Amino acid sequence: MWDYYKDKKILITGGSGFLGTVLVHRILKTQPDVGHIYVLCRTDREGLKNRWQKWLGSAHNDVWKTNKIDVVQLDISKKNTPQDFEDALGSFEIDIVVHAASSINLDRPIGKIKNVIIEASMALAEYVSRRQDVKRFVYVSTSFANSHLQFDSDSKTLAIPIEETIYPLGDAQKEWEDISNGIEPPYVKKFPWAYAYAKHLTERLLQQKLGDKLMIVRPSIIGPALQFPVRGFSVIKSTPCVTLAAAVMLLPAWRITFASGLPNPNVNATCNAIPVDVVADRLLAHLASGNNQVVHAVGKPVPFENLWASIMKQRRYPWKANVVWVKDDWNSPKVHRIGRLFKVLGTAFDFSDANTIELQEKMDKLEPNIIVSEKGAQIGTQPQLFADHEIDLINFGAWKTQVRDSMDMFARRDWVTKVIVRVLY
Repeated sequence: MWDYYKDKKILITGGSGFLGTVLVHRILKTQPDVGHIYVLCRTDREGLKNRWQKWLGSAHNDVWKTNKIDVVQLDISKKNTPQDFEDALGSFEIDIVVHAASSINLDRPIGKIKNVIIEASMALAEYVSRRQDVKRFVYVSTSFANSHLQFDSDSKTLAIPIEETIYPLGDAQKEWEDISNGIEPPYVKKFPWAYAYAKHLTERLLQQKLGDKLMIVRPSIIGPALQFPVRGFSVIKSTPCVTLAAAVMLLPAWRITFASGLPNPNVNATCNAIPVDVVADRLLAHLASGNNQVVHAVGKPVPFENLWASIMKQRRYPWKANVVWVKDDWNSPKVHRIGRLFKVLGTAFDFSDANTIELQEKMDKLEPNIIVSEKGAQIGTQPQLFADHEIDLINFGAWKTQVRDSMDMFARRDWVTKVIVRVLY
């Protein structure tokens, strides 16, 4: 599989972010004969190097020594046009574009995130469509891009089935035109966040624009790395389960109210998390296989009660925070502010994994694809398409450093939280 990336020239937007960092390191350390990687991000080369040094320590040194990274400085949170991408990238040969850059701010309205999620994606797609050398375009979406099906599905099962396909809503071009003119489409309110709707709309727009050149990858809740580039690799605010755990551990509440339409949410509601390095390997494996469909990058669903028990085990108040469920809208004022942010906590989705199961079966029939460096060292084998220990992602005792980093982030916002962190943690 890794032979596919030999001599390939790859553009990775968001290459300085959580998933982007893993993709860059995975490719360069596993296929040293890759042609080149262009990292599109806000910072310059020195800024990227300092960021990776802070996150990874010496683990990133070999990557820099390859001299196969160029940093392309462009802020996609600004209003960008195809010409902006042309000005930044016009002189580079590119075979593959992996568009991983995005906002993950869950509480912003559609008007505040349209530039970074929808407009930047379409400007990049328009630029790519003008080039003959770009053969593949990978869009990193989210498995919750179809969370609106919770209300529309006629499924008789508790967990709403989500297939690896694009679910149409209305006229995608008309919706984007309305958003551009400051009009919010009615569909937005069906989604837990405007972020999820924006991803859904972008999928449909990109499919119309790029056709078979496009592959869509939908990760569920991304968690710390199991092993690559280093175990526990995590970025603050990029691992929602860790952020949730930190928030609940700091909250001195006796009870927290969540919304759910399930009969027994403690058991029926689920959390679906996946390590970031498994997401990266799924993306790279499907891309190498020639997949031009939708791919879910998801883990095994974990009951809410298990997630909550793991948080309570690490919480150091002398009392527990009891969960109260209400059959209400997830935006209801009855719901605690944590519940209004992490809205899918009271839901259950059955994300299809069919494409990856099929790919794994094909790979198992082949000899392990071992890559050997010039010095004879084994540096790569089959990608890891499934996590062996998904339960580790909600074992917050194993992620104490990551949880503490999130706590420190909250502590910088007010002195009360800072005191709680110092006294209890």
